[in-house]
Amino acid sequence: MNSLVRTIVLIGIAAAGGAVSAQYRDLNDAIRGSGLFTFRGRGQSLTDATVRLDSRGDFTIQFRGAGSPSFEGVWTESGGGITLNVKYVNGRNERVSGRGTLTMAGRSAVRGIELSGKVDEDAFSVSFTARDNGGPTGPGWGAGGSGWSDAFNHRSRGRGVVEFDGLDNVREAIVAMKGNGDFDIQFIGDIKVRVTGQWNRRGNGSTYDLDVDRAFDRSGSRGTGTLTRDRDGSVRTIQMKGSANGRSFRIAFDSAADGRPDYDDSFDATIRGSGTLRVDRDSSRLDRADIAIRSDRTFVIKVDGQKDVVFKGRWTRNGRDYSLTLTDGFSRRITGNGRVRMRDDRRVESIDMSGVADGRRFTVSVVD
Repeated sequence: MNSLVRTIVLIGIAAAGGAVSAQYRDLNDAIRGSGLFTFRGRGQSLTDATVRLDSRGDFTIQFRGAGSPSFEGVWTESGGGITLNVKYVNGRNERVSGRGTLTMAGRSAVRGIELSGKVDEDAFSVSFTARDNGGPTGPGWGAGGSGWSDAFNHRSRGRGVVEFDGLDNVREAIVAMKGNGDFDIQFIGDIKVRVTGQWNRRGNGSTYDLDVDRAFDRSGSRGTGTLTRDRDGSVRTIQMKGSANGRSFRIAFDSAADGRPDYDDSFDATIRGSGTLRVDRDSSRLDRADIAIRSDRTFVIKVDGQKDVVFKGRWTRNGRDYSLTLTDGFSRRITGNGRVRMRDDRRVESIDMSGVADGRRFTVSVVD
């Protein structure tokens, strides 16, 4: 082959391989930031990553720390960013499939990493944001708005509740607000709950509106919510409500509540306050109520004052409060219902009951 033909052939080969851009060849970027790796329903925080792209079109992404994941595969340039085709996870390539993107800041700096796929039949995902390009450690609020970017990842400890088929405590929220407008939030405590959907930030403010499309592993979920951030970019509160398979749910989380006691189903308490017992038209003053909410879902409430009466029955949780079904009172069988309202600090705020005993209507109201 003469030199002219050889030159033409090499030019043709270079043109055919143009998907591997000279702009990003042999990129080697060490990144500090924050992110979330999810596998088999568990979340792991990520803080550091090394991204390598070589001129052959291969990539390696290694996250640092004990048990942190690594990914390998091939890359191509796509629309100013980089598309990844995952072939290996933690050095394994059997039954591995995955896709992802790198968001670039210039020619040699990675701004974000998004990956998702499967190992066997177990799904994995990665969402990682570089800290130096605006993340949860930004400089706070200024005249022009916040110093952090819209997309971020954060792990927050606090206190909260999940209401769905009962009520459970949560003590941690792992939040990934992705650059493509999706969010992935895991709540961890007595149970583990994952909620996904889309987010929209309100201008430059600290509030994000959430549109839920999947919760409790049910794709037919619908809901709305809000997430708020503190001045340092960390997560402050998360509120959600909606339905999953036709059943309603509510989630509330507050990082400022870290250290407060969990809500516990069973407790004993005494109210010393003002109250009234009415039976038909007769009215008696009450100045104390002793309440025992038992773990077997039964309760005993004794009210004291001008008259002393013991009420018994069964209870169910209604948010932080307790709904009562009355079965005994006035030393006989009765029918009725009631409610025990609780404060944030787990103290009883009030007791209200009403029903029928021997054909006579009664009401009970005691306020702490």
